This record gives sequence, C-alpha cells and structure tokens, in this order.
Amino acid sequence: MDLIIRPLTTPAELDAVSTVEEVLWGPSDRTPRPLLTVFVHGGGQVLGAWHRERLVGVQIAFPALDADRTLYLHSHITGVLPEFQGLGIGLQLKRAQRAFAERHGFPYIGWTFDPLSPRHVWFNLGVLRASIVALWPNFYGQWGPSARPTHRAWVRWGFSGQTREPTGSPRLLAVESASFEHLVDWWQDGYRIHGAVRENGVVSYIWYPEESGHAD
Repeated sequence: MDLIIRPLTTPAELDAVSTVEEVLWGPSDRTPRPLLTVFVHGGGQVLGAWHRERLVGVQIAFPALDADRTLYLHSHITGVLPEFQGLGIGLQLKRAQRAFAERHGFPYIGWTFDPLSPRHVWFNLGVLRASIVALWPNFYGQWGPSARPTHRAWVRWGFSGQTREPTGSPRLLAVESASFEHLVDWWQDGYRIHGAVRENGVVSYIWYPEESGHAD
C-alpha cells in the first residue's frame, strides 16, 4: 500500500486532522487547530498517515505528568478512517510514536481505552503488548446522546525492555461477556491483567495474581 507517515505542522495539515476526527468521532470531538499547534511546538507530536494525497490516519500526543510526577508522552488519539482500518496503519502510527518517544527520552507512553471493546483490547494488549495499570470508572464523564458512562483502562507502553513472567494459575475472561464492574471486582480481589489472547475470534483477558508483577 502506498502509505507515508510523517509529522503534521502546517495550518492546512492540522485542519485536515480535525476533518478525520469528525468522521471518526463526530463534530463535537474535534481537536481545535490552536491546541494542535501548541502540541506541535510544545514537545508533542501530531502524526499523519497519507495514502497518495489523502490523510487517512492521525495520531496526537503531548508531554504530561503522571501521579508520580514522571514526565511521559500522553497519546491522546490514534484513528484511521473506516475504509482504511484493518490494514495495519494504526500499528505503523504507534510504532512511529514509540520511536519519537524513545528519541526524546520519555520513559513510556500512556493512554486510555475502552476495556469492553474486543477490538481495542486486542490491539492494545495483544498487538502492542501495553500494560493495564489502572481501571478508571466514568473517566470522561457521561458521553454521547445516550449519556453512557466512559469507563476506561489506563495503559502504559514502556521501553525498559524488562519483563517479568507471571506466576500462578491464569484466569481468562472473555471481553464480550465482561462488564466493567466484573473487571473491577477481579482487580480488587488481587488479580492483574497480563495481556490478551484471541481464539476463534473471541478476545479474552489473561489475569494473574497481583504478586506476579507487570511487564511493560
């Protein structure tokens, strides 16, 4: 596929980002161009995936401080137009983002995602192998016409290269049959998520006892 991934910096390019966002998430969730400009000039990154002369994927990230006052790169959005999904463009954008983060000395990239979406769970845990480190109820508040809660998983994608093999007996939980309350109950019972598996089209969380530790 004829695809070019590169930083976006000009006003016209940043306006094109908002156009892609509107297709994916609606007109109310576009990132204003002045804010994108601040990200570009304030140590963040706005990436675009171009197919010929068309912007088909975007990614926005900016520096942020976590609860431990560690400076990390916060990945705000990664999105690919519907007709170009499933072609590996999102993975290429994330790899370019990771290279940017490592080049600028960020210890990890952090972001949130919907933990009840099998597609998102598989991409974040099965493909990228990021680590869920927290579960946050209704993180963004009520959202959309149905005012649904925005429960989110908080993940870190670290660069240390140090991994710990979990010990104990794993428990599997199919994403499609889970509720956010179910995830929180297992978390409070001392289990942690160590990736995901996909078998016969079913995506499941892999859980181990908390003392097994986490891999970045």
